[in-house]
Amino acid sequence: MAADTPDRLWAKSPHGGHRKTILDHTVDVLDAAEALFGGKEGPTRLGRRWLEFFRIPPARFAEFRLNLLAAAGFHDLGKATDSFQQAVLHNTGQVVRHEHVSAMILGLPSIRDWLASVSGLDVDLVLSAVLTHHLKAN
Repeated sequence: MAADTPDRLWAKSPHGGHRKTILDHTVDVLDAAEALFGGKEGPTRLGRRWLEFFRIPPARFAEFRLNLLAAAGFHDLGKATDSFQQAVLHNTGQVVRHEHVSAMILGLPSIRDWLASVSGLDVDLVLSAVLTHHLKAN
């Protein structure tokens, strides 16, 4: 591997000398989503209030959770690019914001079709959550 090529895909610049891989970061985000909103056993108190606020019937929690976990799982797909990895390794800017790349990947017809084949998954909802998770989309 070239000296400037990462042997792992990093999610963040080092903090306190420690780096986190995209996989480890994504697992953390998935765990946090379930801790905050609920898992297979049902919604947490926050999850129930969230459903109530958005007028989602409690019986649709499994569908809510499916979309939440899909958005959490795909949110940093765009970090697996040379541009982002160089930004992390060498403190350079991203050529294209990673969340925009993630959304472009999810918007590819073959990926959209694959996601649409999952019962209960709202592709547009997941794509918009991924695109806007840093509030940088204009």
